[in-house]
Amino acid sequence: MHLSENDAEDDLPPSIKDLLAGLPTAAILEGDHGELQVLLPATAKPIVRSGGGGDGGALVMSFDRGDEQWISNVGGVPYYLYPVHPSKEFLSSPSLAGTIYLFVLRFANGQYEQAVSWVESVVSDV
Repeated sequence: MHLSENDAEDDLPPSIKDLLAGLPTAAILEGDHGELQVLLPATAKPIVRSGGGGDGGALVMSFDRGDEQWISNVGGVPYYLYPVHPSKEFLSSPSLAGTIYLFVLRFANGQYEQAVSWVESVVSDV
């Protein structure tokens, strides 16, 4: 895997831009056969604040990369890799923690339709 040559936002197909919307910390990795994965840092704690102003409370998302408790709770996994389906229309998650993290990012960013699509994936047999 290597950083995709299509990582520049101008070079991305619209479907990939849609997948990355609201994921400002994401990087695109590409395999030797063109398969794509989205890399997100697990240690970046999402912080949601009111943007203020007269727009009725729009939310603004930022990230805290130094929260010791968040980092210790990540459990030694510094990042999540989300394979991009060959159709380039959706991501998949190989772990429950990765699914929950992506759900939180989508929800915190106001992408409720995308967040709801991940709810069915938040399942554990523990």
